[in-house]
Amino acid sequence: MEPIIRKGAKNAPGNRDLFLPRKSRRHFFLEGCLMARERRKRTRVKFRFEALVAVDNQSVRVQSRNLSLKGMLCNTDKIFQEGQVCRVILNLTQEEAEPVRAVILGRIIRSVPSETAIDFNLMDAESFFHLKRIVEYHSQEPERITRELLTAAFSPNLDG
Repeated sequence: MEPIIRKGAKNAPGNRDLFLPRKSRRHFFLEGCLMARERRKRTRVKFRFEALVAVDNQSVRVQSRNLSLKGMLCNTDKIFQEGQVCRVILNLTQEEAEPVRAVILGRIIRSVPSETAIDFNLMDAESFFHLKRIVEYHSQEPERITRELLTAAFSPNLDG
């Protein structure tokens, strides 16, 4: 597929180089597709596991696709409503007597058939420790996870 070149661009139509807009623009074109610039501030890792997502006192089993310190993308048969508050429970052991769990409060930010994205908002220190260890273990650059913690993962809303 040919790159899209805007009329009057420096790249002549015969030139196959990609025309990239100024850095201040949010989107750029790549091989005929509109691509969004990466805005994530946390590393995502591919990590498949079963978790529970509880919304309105109803728990649904989901299968994760990827995970970060800030959220999770998962496969599910249920379609959630965007903006719903949820509780994510990651069972980290198979033991029934004293299971190790990470319990995280989040919000559904996208839900389409078979796929749901959850933004993590609140967790206790133990859950954060477990989540951080999982992401570090599955990351190609574990030291990057620690460096990312030095910058805020979100913009604070001071309006309340």
